[in-house]
Amino acid sequence: MESVIAKQSIKGMRLLRFARNDRGRSVRRGYAKLSMQLQDLLEIVDQFIPFEYAEEWDNPGLQVGSPASVIKKIMIALDPTAEALNQALEKGCQLVLTHHPLIFKALNRVVDNSYPGEIIYQAIKNDISIVSIHTNLDNTIEGINGTLAKLLGLREVNILIKKEGKEGAGLGVIGNLKEEMVLEKLIEDVKIRLRTDNIRMAGKGKRYIRAVAIIGGSGGGFIKEAKERGADILITGDIKFHDAQSAYRMGIWAMDAGHFNTERAGFYEFAKRLKRIIISKGFDVDFEYLEDKDPFSFYG
Repeated sequence: MESVIAKQSIKGMRLLRFARNDRGRSVRRGYAKLSMQLQDLLEIVDQFIPFEYAEEWDNPGLQVGSPASVIKKIMIALDPTAEALNQALEKGCQLVLTHHPLIFKALNRVVDNSYPGEIIYQAIKNDISIVSIHTNLDNTIEGINGTLAKLLGLREVNILIKKEGKEGAGLGVIGNLKEEMVLEKLIEDVKIRLRTDNIRMAGKGKRYIRAVAIIGGSGGGFIKEAKERGADILITGDIKFHDAQSAYRMGIWAMDAGHFNTERAGFYEFAKRLKRIIISKGFDVDFEYLEDKDPFSFYG
């Protein structure tokens, strides 16, 4: 009968297995992939996207489920919708990982005919966990904004607005293009990278752009901070009428690429990086990506 020597190091490391050959020497058989519990995922995320970086009003992290759940496949979605849950069930996923949280405040009841109760009810019924990574992802250079900066080829990237009392945390990023780029070319690049034709421009400024500030999601209220840091343009979403007027007065371009478009691109690229980290630790996990849809329709 074959004898087996098993050697296992600290949690998260791979299990090495050896078998004795006919001469009594140890022969390496290969790596045994590790099964991942939900708690393992939460710890991995917290290592480079700390949950403590989240805003006080926010509620990221585990929304539904048990930390002891075994996770073999993850559904990535921007929002915890019924479609995301249905696709997770169809694809055999044990976890829906989203950017926006399902639960922001205490609930009076959980029923199956209203939001978010219907999602919670179906998730528990089908043994599917839900985790969100929200403003902690917005408040680190490794998150959505840093990811968007990489997509646009920015260099010398730094946090735009530092978070007081949290080393390495802050909202948005600012960086430089490799070389000056005419405004119209930058607009076309953003359209391609974010897969959208719907770009709104406000403000005024230089025709040739070098310094770019980015705040994915909703960042129209931070035009002043972008200008003070020397940005030629702020790329964000949800720019309001008075934000646009402020950009014009301050002499800075403000690009509204959409809340949905800026977050979708950043979150999905982040998820791909998270997958590589998880696999590098020896865990056997697959990812599925939901084709989220912008809640807005555009005509004309």
